[in-house]
Amino acid sequence: NVKIVNSGAGATAVAAVTGGSGQFVISGGSDILSAAAKGQKLVYIARGLGGGQATQLVLTSAAAKKTGLGASATAAQKAKALDGLTIASASAASSWTVQATKAAATQGAKINWTYVQPADMDAAMKAGHIDGIVAAPPFTTQPVYAKTGVMWLNGPAKTFPGGYDVDAYDDPMVATTQSYIDSHPAVVKAFLKSILQAGQLAQTDPSKAASITKAATFPTMATGEWSQVWASTQPLLQPQLTQADVNTIVQLDGFSGKVNPSDMFASSIVSAVKP
Repeated sequence: NVKIVNSGAGATAVAAVTGGSGQFVISGGSDILSAAAKGQKLVYIARGLGGGQATQLVLTSAAAKKTGLGASATAAQKAKALDGLTIASASAASSWTVQATKAAATQGAKINWTYVQPADMDAAMKAGHIDGIVAAPPFTTQPVYAKTGVMWLNGPAKTFPGGYDVDAYDDPMVATTQSYIDSHPAVVKAFLKSILQAGQLAQTDPSKAASITKAATFPTMATGEWSQVWASTQPLLQPQLTQADVNTIVQLDGFSGKVNPSDMFASSIVSAVKP
């Protein structure tokens, strides 16, 4: 029995938890690590999506046409074509931004970033204010389904070049504060157990999990569009987390030396909870 509040940008969600108006946050690992690097006592308790976030970069149909690339273009060619394009992400610290920036840089491309709340991305694309977006379903699948956008780089399909495909990023993450763990250990354990059970259901009975998830999140979404969302998300619903996973996240998101990975892992809680 939880109340879910969509704060828009991940950095805003993290601030809500560190400020005490929320107890848990699910956001990109880099958003959480940025706060930790500034002295906030945050720890990870689970992955939101195990093995990486379903990061997808979608161009407007007009921008895709301007690149001059056809359907047979390689991922490297598509990444290089991003040079100078204006792409919207949730925030500068978002793992969406980090992943796309690093992938483009491997091909010598530099993206012109602008920051838009995910719920407003589709409208910004339709208005012609931006050339594309980097986000996750349903924000990315919406324009593709409506045929106003073109899937350009697809994390679940491993088409982010330079080693920055989806497996390189264990985001988004579920975190809380160390003080909340200390004061409410039973609540944290119960919350973590529910996440692990949900992830287990997604793998053992994906049809049931898909039905429950759609009813709870996008009950009016067209079945075809929901199928795209679920196909990109279901394989990644493996929330179990280890210290080795956290070490990798810290390294790949560029926070080595800025945060202590062992301080970011709630070992006493995570190791005690089974689905």
